[in-house]
Amino acid sequence: MKRKNKSSKNIILGTIGISMLVIIFGYFFVCRTKITTSEAELIYGSKSYILSQEESDVLKEIFNNKLLYFDSPSCGFGEDIAIKFGELIFCIACDNCGTIRYGDMYFSISDKDREVINQIFINNHGRRPSV
Repeated sequence: MKRKNKSSKNIILGTIGISMLVIIFGYFFVCRTKITTSEAELIYGSKSYILSQEESDVLKEIFNNKLLYFDSPSCGFGEDIAIKFGELIFCIACDNCGTIRYGDMYFSISDKDREVINQIFINNHGRRPSV
């Protein structure tokens, strides 16, 4: 009897240990956006617009430190409707959804943040992001 209890205890402790490692690994090593430059550029078609420091700061706050994930959304994306921070390109969904493409990965933003982005596009280009 004692042998069975010890074996069950080892299995439980092992499971807890592995679970803790997965949680710690997931917390420290998940993919997140990281913006290090402060100047943003708005790309719309073949035109580009350097954004004000205030607009750049707002966009940096919206885009920075976002959890990235793999997906295949049906939103239309392209580097011709995007926000750039240096070499980092954030492609804006053209169907007004709150999904942003960053490289081969995606992250989500709130409806409120999406409206802020739309307004920045309107202020600088005269149109919201669309195909």
